[in-house]
Amino acid sequence: MAKNQQFTIGWICPLPLEKEAARLILDEEYPQEAVKHQSAFYLGGRIGKHEVVIGVQRRTGLDGAAILTEKMRAGFPNIKYFLLVGIAGGVPRYGTVGAASEIMLGDVIVSSLRGNHGGVVQYDRGRWKGEGRLNFRGHTNGVPGDLMAAVNNFRAEGWSKTNISEMLKQMRVKLDEKRQRQYDDPGPIRDRLFEDSYEHKGNEFDDCKDCCDADYTTSRSQRGESAY
Repeated sequence: MAKNQQFTIGWICPLPLEKEAARLILDEEYPQEAVKHQSAFYLGGRIGKHEVVIGVQRRTGLDGAAILTEKMRAGFPNIKYFLLVGIAGGVPRYGTVGAASEIMLGDVIVSSLRGNHGGVVQYDRGRWKGEGRLNFRGHTNGVPGDLMAAVNNFRAEGWSKTNISEMLKQMRVKLDEKRQRQYDDPGPIRDRLFEDSYEHKGNEFDDCKDCCDADYTTSRSQRGESAY
């Protein structure tokens, strides 16, 4: 089988930082020059028994993701599933403060079918109503059957069996000491959120620590389980 035909999973990264994290999770990484299409290089490797090819978008947004997916499908014809994996900056708050269901920094969010709705809601295709409720007008297609079955297996067995904490430790070992610190858990003291009513004071890409008032931050609550 030609090299480009061996890949069955396409991994879409909106940002270069996310591609670096994807690289660290690979059990085996293939030489870059062996994974290319139309002069563009991709990151290829193996996770368990799965042959995975990873690409990073040239620009963020739906159009960028669609363009990259189209190019990867043309270059790697045996891709069965595409997964978009990112830092989930748009995931809303969920769960009561301190509860195990509260979404916190370091948690892994997996989209899945719920009722008649797909696993992902496009935030600009709805209208916010009272009490933070989104009245949306569209959503993604449902999760493919095989992937939905895998999600349900994790639910049945308990997500703790995925051993995320151990995986993160193994990822850090692959980095030099300086870069390891970039991926360290900041700890509850530094893990702070700005209040909902506080508006960012800088430009879109300015770091909050350089332009915003830390007096308007609150510490995250502690809980019994953490996904770090």
